[in-house]
Amino acid sequence: MLLGGLTGSKRNIEKINKLSLKVYTNDLVAPVHEIVFHDVRGSKPESFIVKTAMADLDAWHGRFKTILQKTNAAA
Repeated sequence: MLLGGLTGSKRNIEKINKLSLKVYTNDLVAPVHEIVFHDVRGSKPESFIVKTAMADLDAWHGRFKTILQKTNAAA
């Protein structure tokens, strides 16, 4: 017979260290370029700075995606 059990609380803390966008090119010397939008260790995801950086990152991701789609359609 087992008496008792494991009890306790679990806590999950999320922190953002860096938000960046990697751009891959056809350059053999430097094929990857990283654009950093946020680089502050331990930032909370709900902070104004992180939310602003995420919005900027999403906007630039959309721009690059559109450029690549138009380039591929023209080829």
